[in-house]
Amino acid sequence: MEKHEKLKTLQSKKHYKKAEVKNMSKLYILSAFSLSMIPYQGWVHLYIKEVSPEEARRIVAEAESKGKEVISAVGHASTAQVLSTLLSMEVPTNRVLVQLEDGDEAIVFQLMIRLLEGKVLDQQELQQLMQEGKIKLFHIMLSTKFY
Repeated sequence: MEKHEKLKTLQSKKHYKKAEVKNMSKLYILSAFSLSMIPYQGWVHLYIKEVSPEEARRIVAEAESKGKEVISAVGHASTAQVLSTLLSMEVPTNRVLVQLEDGDEAIVFQLMIRLLEGKVLDQQELQQLMQEGKIKLFHIMLSTKFY
């Protein structure tokens, strides 16, 4: 291989790595999980595991250390405040549409009961429901790859 061709190959590899970094997967902080967050039809791998607040903090720290973007998609201020305390980080209120892509992860603050229509929980009610096991934390990972 000529020197010029080697240089071209190295440059294209560098360009590819930049593109990989640009398309790096994300970690979402969610207050619920819905099938509408999965923009795929057909087969996907969805890993779901209940985690403790300590495990959730470790997952967030690991994602940040890998350079993943951590995005809050928590719509209610009281939930964001409780999650900020649980995760020992600022979780801003942020009502956005979430569409998980291949490799994305989520920490989900999942209510395990059905509330009355229009009911919005305050911090104290959320903490009480957590203590009663009616709100749980889950770690979710999505993959479209099959091995």
